[in-house]
Amino acid sequence: MEWLSFTAFGARSLENRSSFLTDQMGKQVVGTNISIWDDGTDPAGLRVPFDPEGTPKRPVPLIEKGVARGVVSDHHYAKFSGGKSTGHALPYDDAEGGPAPAHLFLAPGKTPAKEMLQTLDRGLWIARFHYVNGFLNPKTALMTGLTRDGTFQVKNGKVTGAVKNLRFTQSVVESLLKVVALSKERRLVADPAHGFAGVTCPAMILRDFTFTGQTA
Repeated sequence: MEWLSFTAFGARSLENRSSFLTDQMGKQVVGTNISIWDDGTDPAGLRVPFDPEGTPKRPVPLIEKGVARGVVSDHHYAKFSGGKSTGHALPYDDAEGGPAPAHLFLAPGKTPAKEMLQTLDRGLWIARFHYVNGFLNPKTALMTGLTRDGTFQVKNGKVTGAVKNLRFTQSVVESLLKVVALSKERRLVADPAHGFAGVTCPAMILRDFTFTGQTA
């Protein structure tokens, strides 16, 4: 989710046609159970009332029930679209990359998180990813990275043991077309490297995911 904020959900990536949302506004791009927005005013995230340009932040729908709805902007890129800044300018030192959402939210589902594991006949429980590179192919949101802090094998709804950390190479867009379930609980994951940025999202079950290697 964090990498999509840099490669897909900003006006610069749409302007230079590197975003997977290019020419897709109003079209379904991911599963209908996926809604993503940015809101720097929501107390469930890390609230920041305005951006470095002094523009008040407001909620911006990015994907609504699988349909592409928009991107965030600053004053510079608003001139290209003829619109207004959405309050998403980055600090001066990072401004070269263009505007980006810093308070992403992914809509929850209806399944309690503790019950999601029980629905798996066979699969992997991934605690989190790290060392992610989202620049493999931004046009398709192809990324690579490693699992971290616990990767476990699941059989018949129970954890049966740990496995080695794995490397993935996967299109996030394809993954979001294969979301079987979303937890009704969400967790805020802060990113101290980018000020008060964060992602608030549920756990999810993916029908499949491409792993291309493992650690020694």
